[in-house]
Amino acid sequence: MRRDVLGAGDGHDTLAEKGLVRGLVGVALGAALPAPVKGMEFTLCALFTVLPLDALRPRQEIPSLLLAGAGVTVALVLTQGVALFTALLLFVALLYALAAVAVTIGVHLVFGRRTILSVGLGTTVYVILLSAL
Repeated sequence: MRRDVLGAGDGHDTLAEKGLVRGLVGVALGAALPAPVKGMEFTLCALFTVLPLDALRPRQEIPSLLLAGAGVTVALVLTQGVALFTALLLFVALLYALAAVAVTIGVHLVFGRRTILSVGLGTTVYVILLSAL
């Protein structure tokens, strides 16, 4: 594939390329660490605490923050041993459901309240998102 197709032919790195390079550097550094790193579990918890707080700055991210909070609450109650993993899975599932509901409502309002069409398209979006996993 040509580099100009990727948007990097002008000498400027795209955000995707920067993220890929940073991710590969992180993998290399992580592989170089000694096997048991004490405190690594705190680092991951701190990371997943700071990310939602950072998402609070723009006000349009509040619904996703509420979904994340709901996922964490359910995960802490139901699966205490693997709460972080469960919370992340629940958050992704809730985001998918929210996207499907948004499509359903949007189609319902735009196309004159045609229930079958809106529910069908919302369900289609949800199935497509789930099959992308």
